[in-house]
Amino acid sequence: MKTIDLAAGLNTDLIREVLPCMAEEGAILAPTREEMAQDLSHEREHMGRSIEQLQSAHAVLSSIIHAGEAMTAP
Repeated sequence: MKTIDLAAGLNTDLIREVLPCMAEEGAILAPTREEMAQDLSHEREHMGRSIEQLQSAHAVLSSIIHAGEAMTAP
């Protein structure tokens, strides 16, 4: 069960907090309290912002690398 949770990108402290409030729903876990579902939703929003920031940084770095390749090409 913990492997599934870790694959969701949650840190172990959050897992320790939410795991007692989860129930198995087939192959995944489901929150058993509304406030826990809201907390997980907020965590997902935070992850989404982090993903967007990483994608932006990735794009900038790709542009820098591409510009460098153009300048150093024979």
